Amino acid sequence: MIYADRIPQDASPIGHTANYIKRNSLTGRDCMCILPTGRNTRSLANRLSSSKDSPDIYNISDFYRYLFKIPAPLVPSELRSYYLRKAAQRLKADEQTALFKKEEPSFMDDFISFTGTGTTFHRFFRELSAEHITPEDLRKASLYTDYERETELLHVLLGHYRDILGENGLCDDMDIHENPVVDERWLSRYKKAVILISGYLTRHENRTLAELGNQLELHIIFNFSGSKTWNHKETEQALAIEIPERDQVPLPPVTLSSAPTAAEEYERVIAAVYSYMESGTEPEKIAVLLPDESMKEMYLQHDPYNLFNVSAGMDAISFEPLQIAETIAEALEKSTERGLPIESAMKIIRQPACSKLFGSIGIEQRVLKRMENGALFVSAKDLTAVPAVNDTIGIYFAEDEAELSMAAYMMITSIKAFKKILDSDREIQHANTVITELQRLRIIYSAANDTFPLYVCIRQILTSLSGVRFHHPGGPVTVMGLLESRNMKFDAVIVPGMNADTFPPVSEKDLYLNTELRQNLKLPTFMDREHLAINYLDQILQRSKSAQLIYREQGDAHFPSPYIEKLRTSRKLETIQSPYGGALLFGKKGRRGYEDIDTLPPVKDIKERLKRKKISATMLQDYLDCTFRFCLKYLYGLRTPPEPLHKIPAYEYGNALHTLLEHIFKDDIDYSPEELHKLIKEGFLKSMARFDAYSASPVEQFKSEMTAEGLVSFARNEAERRREGWRTIEFEEKYEEELFGFPFKGIIDRIDQSADHTIIVDYKFSKKDENSKGFDPENPKEIQMPLYALLYEKRHGKLPDGVFWYELKNKYNLVKAFDMADIELFKGFIETVIGRMTDAQQEFTKTEKTSRCQYCDYADICARSRN
Repeated sequence: MIYADRIPQDASPIGHTANYIKRNSLTGRDCMCILPTGRNTRSLANRLSSSKDSPDIYNISDFYRYLFKIPAPLVPSELRSYYLRKAAQRLKADEQTALFKKEEPSFMDDFISFTGTGTTFHRFFRELSAEHITPEDLRKASLYTDYERETELLHVLLGHYRDILGENGLCDDMDIHENPVVDERWLSRYKKAVILISGYLTRHENRTLAELGNQLELHIIFNFSGSKTWNHKETEQALAIEIPERDQVPLPPVTLSSAPTAAEEYERVIAAVYSYMESGTEPEKIAVLLPDESMKEMYLQHDPYNLFNVSAGMDAISFEPLQIAETIAEALEKSTERGLPIESAMKIIRQPACSKLFGSIGIEQRVLKRMENGALFVSAKDLTAVPAVNDTIGIYFAEDEAELSMAAYMMITSIKAFKKILDSDREIQHANTVITELQRLRIIYSAANDTFPLYVCIRQILTSLSGVRFHHPGGPVTVMGLLESRNMKFDAVIVPGMNADTFPPVSEKDLYLNTELRQNLKLPTFMDREHLAINYLDQILQRSKSAQLIYREQGDAHFPSPYIEKLRTSRKLETIQSPYGGALLFGKKGRRGYEDIDTLPPVKDIKERLKRKKISATMLQDYLDCTFRFCLKYLYGLRTPPEPLHKIPAYEYGNALHTLLEHIFKDDIDYSPEELHKLIKEGFLKSMARFDAYSASPVEQFKSEMTAEGLVSFARNEAERRREGWRTIEFEEKYEEELFGFPFKGIIDRIDQSADHTIIVDYKFSKKDENSKGFDPENPKEIQMPLYALLYEKRHGKLPDGVFWYELKNKYNLVKAFDMADIELFKGFIETVIGRMTDAQQEFTKTEKTSRCQYCDYADICARSRN
């Protein structure tokens, strides 16, 4: 006997079900209750906990697992695509072309790349079997249509798949749909059953319920919003019941709001939570529903107020050793015969768990030094030379390729080593959970003998681990997926991510059959699935007292959901725009909170700090350009992280040249221009070749070679100057002298001397014109070279006769950098700047000349990079 009930649209589904069970005496161990989700089962168990004799409570998955016998072990979900690919390989060449629309499709190369296609195939096949659609039904429906050939081939493919499973002693859960065998022994334990239905029922489910109704007293409680659909009417006919009608309940007050970014959308959610709490709503009765499950990472990683309880918990791949494995996979994919890219190596080193190992043994410092010296790659040995590091990640660098079972073993070995340095019992518990799952995957993947690059294996295994969840203790506000919210009730509901690309969700089931064929076969169409998703949202909103829906208004998918548009039109609602100009809680990484500050406060001990640091020409120039940058860089000590040298900077050309000339001229030999150019060219290119950028980039090779060729003019000029009696008496000399009461420092590229003149020379690989228009304190063009002249004077007791640039861009000769006649004017200027710079009362402001920000390393910290 089958009885039908329907939950009122303003009632709590679990509360109504609990009352129904008590009212109809459906208690006792001979009664079972089946609900859609695990959360539903826990909620009902809590409500019935005071009952003396509660029924057995199952979620739908466990119920089917107990109800049906299977003819053979089920194929693991991880191997479905493996066997489907083998089935596709049994198709003839013309059949593959007709089915995949490609000759020799690349995704057939291995089963991992086939997984996307295989998963879609399986969902399609499973839907047909659950709806009892036979090959003949499909053939008749698609006759004389564009789908006729494809649908025939899909069933050929399915036949091959089942044959292969049979050959391996396996079956698929689709076989249960077509040939269900009930476990009568288990079912005989029960005389009564209650089942809560909140979605559409397949024909397989209708048949199962009809058979249950023949064997026991079956009570079906339906939960849906609005009028009955064709699916409900099909269920009524199949079960010979009548589902009660219910009056439509209007939606509660709904607020629409928008935000430009994910971070600001998250802030909207937090603001809404506090607003509801201030109005008297208990936080335990507030829910955040996510149309897109990927959004939950924001709530797991950023919860400064301990508000959120994410129902699904944390993904296993958030576990630190697995994050390291993912980073290593990225590094392996980018690696070349020269080694691992240095950026990828630094990402590995800076993973939190790795930093515990690397930080104490100086590996990070050595890698940073190599980066500063122009290296773009490091070898695996550079990272794993220390036993503690080798034990944890060294195994990942032992092989370039592996089978999946071997990769799982590598990950197990690595995590066992990491367990020794984990800080908490919770982390160790997580490690044990992951190891157990990896051991299962190792056994499962032993059936697959394909060999892949190791980074592919790691990513496949991480994908397989994505279903593993860790309990994440959190605050009182529930965060769950929209599908999880079935049969729940909350006083206040917040739904972010209400954009057209996320709600209603898109289904892969619509890829193979068009709407007309689906209607002919009485299969759910995309419109039915959209209606069902909207129905779920309507249900949770109708049972709440207030709701806020949020969508993003910027980005590639910024269009609001049609659901939003419908509400906006029907209720004449206005969207509340985001009031924020930038994220309040989470500024852009690296800004460190300076984006909304235009002025930094005085530094009382500035004189002492600058005396310790020693003043340089670069420091003075930074102060003149932007006092805000000067303060961050020299007084606060903020440093931007070093970047890999993907191109050789011009200053390295100068370093190479003066080191080379010092070596060439140390024996005081007068070379001919041709001999000198040959020595300079060979030495210069050899020096450039030490940079990885030179060997990695043809562009850098070309630039270096063109520069080396151009140095022929430089060689002629140098040879001529030596004939005139000029000699270099100092190369790259460090000067540290006291000027204006403060220590100054500088490195002078070279000092040249003739019989009666001494000049300071600085190499410039950029275009330089003679600076002879006089020094203007209001707009100083050059401070480095006259400052070098003052340092020289302090040490030697006299000024040099001149300061020159050696212009090595176009002219390849000496260019006057400063008119020494203005040196006294320059001294007064510097004394004034030092007085301002060392004033303990001054504030530090951002420059008004934003053109200076374009190439400033600190533009991101102060948010000028937004402009």
